[in-house]
Amino acid sequence: RSGIKSIDLGFCEIGKAGCECIAEALTSLPSLSSLDLVGNRIGAYGAEALAKVFLESRHSNTSLTSLNLRDNHLGDQGAIQISKILYVNTSLRSLNLSDNEILLEGAQSIAKGIEFQHENQGVERLFLSCNNIKYQGCRMLCNALCRNKTVRTLDLSSNHVGDLGARSIADMMSMNAFLTSLDISNNDFQGAGLTQISKSLNVNKTMTFLDISNNNL
Repeated sequence: RSGIKSIDLGFCEIGKAGCECIAEALTSLPSLSSLDLVGNRIGAYGAEALAKVFLESRHSNTSLTSLNLRDNHLGDQGAIQISKILYVNTSLRSLNLSDNEILLEGAQSIAKGIEFQHENQGVERLFLSCNNIKYQGCRMLCNALCRNKTVRTLDLSSNHVGDLGARSIADMMSMNAFLTSLDISNNDFQGAGLTQISKSLNVNKTMTFLDISNNNL
């Protein structure tokens, strides 16, 4: 068995079939802690192959702590498959699903997975930038984060959540005492949404980084 700890296959055009091969190989890489598959067009089929490995080995310990699937055309169906990992895996700490054409259904599935995770046994860094979850998906994620105690870093930039989404974010910031870094830049906020967020800062005492750039101040 290999002792390799990190694999970077970014922008290698492995596609769906290549991802299935990688997924099969994961069972022979017990020391692997980081897997980077950014920009490989694995789609929902590749996501399903990856999730299957985690689901079938749910009774075994795993060392994988970082999974980067940015820019892979996952869509909602791929996001649904990856979210299944959140129910069974307790080692994954960083999950990047940015730039994957995720809409409401995918956001809802991720939210349910995040809400399910137990304290000290879940994802700490969640990246969902450059999707299109809009305010409905944002509301679902924020509702989940009101109960989640593991996520420390959240990137929701460029998701068109608007002022309605800003309200959900503000409510979450007022209740969540664990999130320390939040990127909500480029989200079509207007004055009303930003006012809500600014008010939540009077309550939130744990946030140390907040990016609200590229909004209509």
